[in-house]
Amino acid sequence: MRCPKAADPRVNAKNRQKTIDRFGFGPADVANPPRGFWEDKAERWKLPVKLARLRRCGNCGVYDVTEKAIECGLASWDGELGYCRGHDFTCSALRVCNTWSPGGPVME
Repeated sequence: MRCPKAADPRVNAKNRQKTIDRFGFGPADVANPPRGFWEDKAERWKLPVKLARLRRCGNCGVYDVTEKAIECGLASWDGELGYCRGHDFTCSALRVCNTWSPGGPVME
């Protein structure tokens, strides 16, 4: 079994920062998002804020919580952490980025 490059913590950190900078990954503190965070996502996706708040990494179509991702150290058994196949890094199920897609999580 070959693990994604993000299994290297340096690659993971670099890709995470790139996703923050280029794709609005956040919020850093999910309990206290910065003012306007969800309003910006809602406007981007042309959704009411209430619906935008439902889009999270944990239900994104590229959020990988497969056994392979877990064995590579990129996801957790409880699904709180997963491997983002789209941006090649580990992320929290509670966060989100601008490139959210339906259909997740990936479990097989």
